[in-house]
Amino acid sequence: MKWLAALTGTVLVLFLLLFLLLFTPPGNGIVGPVLEKKAAEALGMPVRLPRFSLSYDRLELTLELTPENRIEITGDYSLLSRSLRLHYRADLRNLAALEPLTHAPLRGPFATEGDVKGDPEVLRIDGTSDVAASETGYALVLRNFSPRTLQAHIRHADIRKLLYLAGEDPLASGSLRADIDLGNLDPSALKGDIDMRLSHGGLNRPLLKKRFGLDLPESTLLSKAHAALDGEKIDYTFSLDSSVLSAASKGRVVPRTVGLDIAYMLNVKELALLESLTGTPLRGPLSVKGKAEGDRERLRVTGSSDLAGSATSFDGVLKAFVPVSADVRMKHLKLDRLLYMLKQPHYASADIDLDAHLPRLKKGALDGTVRLDVKNGKADREAVSKAFGWPYFKGATFAFRSDSTLRGNLVDTKLSLNSDLLEYRSENIRFDTAKNILTSDFTAKVPDLKRLYFITERPMRGSVTASGDLRYDGRMLAHVRSRLLGGEIRATLDDRKLHADLDSLNTLRALYMLMYPEIFDARLDGTLDYRLDTKKGVLDARLSKGRFTRNAAFDLLRQYTTLNLYEERFKGNLKSLIRDKLIVSDLDLKSNRSSISTHGARFDAAAKRIDAKVHVDANNNPIDFYLRGNVENPKIRIDANKLIEREAGKQINRLLNDLFR
Repeated sequence: MKWLAALTGTVLVLFLLLFLLLFTPPGNGIVGPVLEKKAAEALGMPVRLPRFSLSYDRLELTLELTPENRIEITGDYSLLSRSLRLHYRADLRNLAALEPLTHAPLRGPFATEGDVKGDPEVLRIDGTSDVAASETGYALVLRNFSPRTLQAHIRHADIRKLLYLAGEDPLASGSLRADIDLGNLDPSALKGDIDMRLSHGGLNRPLLKKRFGLDLPESTLLSKAHAALDGEKIDYTFSLDSSVLSAASKGRVVPRTVGLDIAYMLNVKELALLESLTGTPLRGPLSVKGKAEGDRERLRVTGSSDLAGSATSFDGVLKAFVPVSADVRMKHLKLDRLLYMLKQPHYASADIDLDAHLPRLKKGALDGTVRLDVKNGKADREAVSKAFGWPYFKGATFAFRSDSTLRGNLVDTKLSLNSDLLEYRSENIRFDTAKNILTSDFTAKVPDLKRLYFITERPMRGSVTASGDLRYDGRMLAHVRSRLLGGEIRATLDDRKLHADLDSLNTLRALYMLMYPEIFDARLDGTLDYRLDTKKGVLDARLSKGRFTRNAAFDLLRQYTTLNLYEERFKGNLKSLIRDKLIVSDLDLKSNRSSISTHGARFDAAAKRIDAKVHVDANNNPIDFYLRGNVENPKIRIDANKLIEREAGKQINRLLNDLFR
């Protein structure tokens, strides 16, 4: 029995020592530093425990996280009944100093106090706080030290102070009210309701302008939100109203799978106010509404909009939030309103319809059709003239239609443009999205060259039709053919280099088209080489079967002589150097009895002036013509001294022969 008494004594001694260590002031002095060290290790930052008092039924302690952040706990407990009743107070005057613990850029003060009651199986925490100048109360229930239910009521929380507390700039102001009633805090089975309301809200206009360049009008913000949590599902409603925009949404969300079954509405009252956020210079209103159904594996988004006065609807599917298909239908979009929205000048007005059916949007595996129809188009004379430097532009009407088919990497398109300036058709446009190569055929017709005066800046008449093909792969290569002026023109444009072969053109028709005096009728064959970048080129041509029509120069010639060049048939060469608007030409013509030549003749197309010396040798009778002034009615001067002397000599000889016969 001695060993039993010894064992009992030992246990009693150990129990007494443990009691003295835990529940007496000397023991607290030993345990306190140990707890302080363990708390520092657990929190990852140095802390102090300036007060620690633990008796068999009472606890008092102060935990100093930093000199400005303290937590105090006092109260009673019972080891036998395993119950406790504690009061706590957290006085955190500098949250920024707690970043090693919070891992968040918090700042400012935060204070809360309350009571903890119950036992390890069920603990209830009831507390209050004045966070962000609010009146906040909360009740949290823990079972086996795990949170189970939460109720909280927040009144009059200052949004600016909340933003400051969260480390954000005070971009908005207002009063927040929230009611939280969560009957189950298990993350996999959340259940309860959350109501939030923002009133008296406003925006910090000076700060928004400084930070984002937003120049917003004075406005108020009103917002309401309600969420009903039921396991993995959240049913919610949300609304926001301000002078800039209004938005609303409701439906169901499954956060784990990003599952959505929601309806949404967005009404932007003035897009220009959001330019710094969108990164695009927009203006005017925009309204969008629709639905989203599905999850991250397959999300379908449908909606409608009044974009630029249109009736627009869209239906798209996303997988992993990447678009994989889309259908877009747009009716009666107003081009002038779209240009206004894009902050572009009022170049034109038109009605635009779009129908896009794209069941597959994967790069390299495209599939679908797109139809674009532009009707009732009218170009604005003033805006186009100013934008392109066309002071003589008088406006134009137009209509446009295109039909595109997408297959794999290829987009095949047919298009037509009808305008009183130009008619354009293409039956086979192909764009290879993988190689970035565009190929196309085309037929173009200018029905009335007079309408192009704003480009040519000289009167022309007649019509022109051309056809050909082109390829663009970073540089342009185009082939053009036209039956024109009684002959044919075949041209190749290689990037900025133009080469044209001229076959059997009629000069009289060319002069008629250019509205120049129709004085020479001949066949012209030759080549034209011209660079679009430097506006320089060379025309090298051969003339044949040429005859002159009535003109002032040859009429003057007949006044001095009996020569009649109208009866002659000429052939020869023409070479012109083109330097933008200035053309310098050499011309050599010969017939059986006569020749006509000019070298360095200058024609200024911009000033419409000509300066040329024309040498005529009519059956060994030389004469020079000088043409200067307006090309349509130049001043003509004849230098015929030698010819006059010769004619005078002939008359004297004839007189002498008559006298001495």
